Amino acid sequence: MVEKEWGSLLRDVGLTQAEFAILATLADGATVRQRDLAIHVGSDPRNIVPVVASLTDRGLVEVAPALEDRRVKQIRLSVEGADLLDTVQIMLAPSRAKFFRGLSDAEYDQLCHLLRVVYSSAVSV
Repeated sequence: MVEKEWGSLLRDVGLTQAEFAILATLADGATVRQRDLAIHVGSDPRNIVPVVASLTDRGLVEVAPALEDRRVKQIRLSVEGADLLDTVQIMLAPSRAKFFRGLSDAEYDQLCHLLRVVYSSAVSV
């Protein structure tokens, strides 16, 4: 049920799961090397190239060469990408509320915190 709703929501805004993962990873405003971005979203660095290209073509991310090595690409979320993420969050709110209705706000916040800790430790391995 959740997966079906999520897939439908992403289709409604014109994103794939891989594209959303990249946008969400860049949501904090950081500029990230393309290789590091691939590792963070759990993708082979070669497979992320067409996804980043698609997002760039649509104006959702910006790509620039790194100052220290112009062969290295650095990716950051564009204003349009941030706006789209905001739209997804608004559209997601009813499903999120339904799915997590058994948790208090404090429990939901704690769950999110714990998931971030687990994810961060898994990415750094």
